[in-house]
Amino acid sequence: MEGDRHPARLAVTGAREQVLEQLSDAFANDELGLDEFEARVDGAYQATTELGLRALVKDLSTSQGAPSTELARATTGQGSQTALAVTGARAPRVLAVLGNVERRGRFQVPNGYRVTSVLGNIELDLRDVAFPDGVTQIHVRAVLGNIEIIVPPQLPVECEGSGILASFAELNRVPAEGGATGPLLRIVGLAVLGNVEIHTLPRGDSAGHAQLGGLPPKRANEP
Repeated sequence: MEGDRHPARLAVTGAREQVLEQLSDAFANDELGLDEFEARVDGAYQATTELGLRALVKDLSTSQGAPSTELARATTGQGSQTALAVTGARAPRVLAVLGNVERRGRFQVPNGYRVTSVLGNIELDLRDVAFPDGVTQIHVRAVLGNIEIIVPPQLPVECEGSGILASFAELNRVPAEGGATGPLLRIVGLAVLGNVEIHTLPRGDSAGHAQLGGLPPKRANEP
């Protein structure tokens, strides 16, 4: 095997993604200042070995053994873009670092799904996702980045987030106590010098008409 698909390169890519998330955790927890965070992110992209990558986080309290990784494909308007799904010790996730990831269509969103943007942008369209009955929790973190989540109007949603010099726009739309059972999407997380938005949009409508935190406006011919 050659090129980017060589096992050694895949191992370095997986280690780099893990290190970038550890750095974002350290920055969000005030363990790293902005200048140091950016310097270590640059170092992660320059590192070509797993040993060099581990050296960037060995002094951080958030540094842990890297779980096993596998590469997954995130569907985009122009084809597909590689995102990293982490298995084993952590639930699957989507990570954007200094780039853009769009994911839409029918895909699995298990409980504990992780969405992390570091100096990047993520658009997660959940309108075609089939959620099981009960609570499905998504953990989001935007560090100097943006995360946009699109949900259908009929899906009950509740949010719990906070922003540090950032915006975390919450949407809470849950059934009344004792109401009908079914799926419930819970979005929890943090934005640090970044932005998290949750939009409501019916299936078939373009993202340009999404309404932040609510239902789309009625058309002129609707009662």
